[in-house]
Amino acid sequence: MIFKDIARWKIALSSFIAFLIYGIFLKEPSVIYNNAQRICLSCIGIK
Repeated sequence: MIFKDIARWKIALSSFIAFLIYGIFLKEPSVIYNNAQRICLSCIGIK
């Protein structure tokens, strides 16, 4: 149970960082941030 939660958090964090980097390069941080936030929340399991 704990290991699954850790894996989910790692996936969520890595995807969030990736989207944040894309946002910086694309100069559209707000759109990318919203997408990353939605993906991370779904990754963790919070709907």
